Amino acid sequence: MNERQEQLLKLIVDSYIERAEPVGSAFIVENYDLGVSPATVRNDMVALEAEGYIYQPHVSAGRVPTESGYQYYLSRLLHTRPQAATRRKLERAMGEGDGTEDMMKDLANELVSLSGETVVLSLGPRRVYYAGLSNLFNKPDFQDLAILQALSGSIDRVEDIMLVLAGLLADEPQVFIGRDNPFGEQMSSVMIKYRVSGSSVASSGKDSVSGVIGLVGPMRMNYGRNMQLLQTTQEVLEEFFSKV
Repeated sequence: MNERQEQLLKLIVDSYIERAEPVGSAFIVENYDLGVSPATVRNDMVALEAEGYIYQPHVSAGRVPTESGYQYYLSRLLHTRPQAATRRKLERAMGEGDGTEDMMKDLANELVSLSGETVVLSLGPRRVYYAGLSNLFNKPDFQDLAILQALSGSIDRVEDIMLVLAGLLADEPQVFIGRDNPFGEQMSSVMIKYRVSGSSVASSGKDSVSGVIGLVGPMRMNYGRNMQLLQTTQEVLEEFFSKV
């Protein structure tokens, strides 16, 4: 893939994430100045489709990213940036609960509001919270009954899934797309591990406790925002528990 085709792929992914509509060459030409002719844009889209990065969902439609297209986007084209306002909202949410469980639930609800996705959050191996399922049901990506059935089955197994993920994740956000996603192969999830210590943990007889924070949604999710959101949540959680 040359640099121009990379730029085109990024525009297609970004546009599809924002609009939830297949992206055609006419839309690209009308909205972005790539410095090339419409014929070149069409040819590049044909090349991207031939390589398996985009596909045409039906005749006369534009293109949408494939699983491989999203993977390439994540590995080569995505850049994230910290947001101070997000940190302040998360810190405020954590300060409102009366105890650890209330605080975790408040945090999960704030993440639902900030991300627009479903949130799964664990503290230790068997304390799991989730919130925001209605966010998934309201997205155009989840009108297929089979996808909803797969999701409901994974929610029934959420404790086991989070336990497995706790052993796989590192300290950086990790994205599971399609077939790699434990919550369903038509979806994506962004997950990160966090570690907490401090007097509240020491009183339980342990030096530290690990947990997992995750955002579950369609493959058409805002990866840059969600990855940065989880990174910030991890930092806020670890700082909070180090002081209590």
